[in-house]
This record gives sequence, structure tokens and C-alpha cells, in this order.
Amino acid sequence: MRHRNDKAGGHTLPELLMALALCAALAAVGAASWQSLARSQRRAEARSALLMLMQQQERHFSRHGRYHAFDAAAPGPFKWHSGASPADSAYLLSATACDGESLARCVSVVAHPGGPGARANHADPDCGVLRLDSRGQRRADGKLAACWP
Repeated sequence: MRHRNDKAGGHTLPELLMALALCAALAAVGAASWQSLARSQRRAEARSALLMLMQQQERHFSRHGRYHAFDAAAPGPFKWHSGASPADSAYLLSATACDGESLARCVSVVAHPGGPGARANHADPDCGVLRLDSRGQRRADGKLAACWP
């Protein structure tokens, strides 16, 4: 007569469900961390693009005695996107005179997250629009204090 071995069969349904729930929780945490890392890297791309754009503006100022306003519709000699190409860019760049100033005195370069011509679905709720002016002031419209580390 054979005896049935209860231990020889595999896992029970509650054990499998517990393992599945644990995997789902780990995947959710991993996805949130991945999104945060990707957003942080795109923000670094925007800061770098603004710093390079400000260098171009300073060169333009030294040659012409004034800064140059532009946007994606009329970029002139300036790059209007943060990445290597518009399709790879998370931010649109532009430049305007500082509030209450003329372009002969001050320029503010701005990086807007997403928009037409770039990754339209990119958003940065933590920092929003990043700004850098020719006086060295760095600002962001969002609530995160570390937008300009």
C-alpha cells in the first residue's frame, strides 16, 4: 500500500498569491523610483542647456551690446530645445528681457517642460519652468527646493 506524501506537491494557492502580491508591490516601488530618476535626468538636461544658452547670450552681448530674445517660433542663432534634437528634448528653451528691464541690460533664459516640437507629454510638477537670468539668479516655478542644486 502506498502512502500519500502531502509535502511532495509544490506550493499552495495562498503561498502563490502572497508571492505575486510581493512582486507587484516591488514592481510598483521600482516604477516610481525609475520615473523619479528619469525626471531628475531630464531636469539636469534642462539646467545644462540653460547654462550653455546663457554663455551664447553673453557672447552675443559682447558682440552686439544687447541680448537676443527668441523662442521656438523664431530661434535665430539659438538652440530652442534642450536635447540633441527636438524629438529627444524634454524642454523648450526661450529668452526674454528680465521683468522691467530691456535686452540691453538683462536677459532671462527659460526652459519649459514638454510642449509642441519636443516631448509633449513631459511634465515636471516638482520644478515646473526653470529660469536663469544674466544676473545669475536661478529660479523654478515648482515647489521643490533642489531644482537648481
